[in-house]
Amino acid sequence: MTGFPTSVLYSIVTFYAQFRLEPIGDNLIQVCHGTACHLADAEKISEAIQLESGAKSGHTSPDGKFTVEKVACLGCCSLGPVITVNEETYARMSPEAARKLIKQRKKGCLCGNLAANEDDSSEEMSGSD
Repeated sequence: MTGFPTSVLYSIVTFYAQFRLEPIGDNLIQVCHGTACHLADAEKISEAIQLESGAKSGHTSPDGKFTVEKVACLGCCSLGPVITVNEETYARMSPEAARKLIKQRKKGCLCGNLAANEDDSSEEMSGSD
């Protein structure tokens, strides 16, 4: 069809993160594992997201609602730990706030109110700094 060997096309598709060989879930969750976020317990946040969503890192949940990815850096180091959901940035995350976000998304809520309790004020912001 393109005139290129399959191996060349495959090497291009697998090199660039924007190309995918499998469909992604309704909610693409990227968890920053850059140095600042890693030191602020990004691994615990990743584990909480994976457990609550049912999607292992790099995969999509069986219900097709969530795809979870670990990424090197989201460029918001002063706000870490940081995740993005469908390109919306959530700053100063905790495992509890991450679980709450997944529960909200399961219910179809896109409100972004992540306060785990009245004393916790994890913030949401669009874009990056």
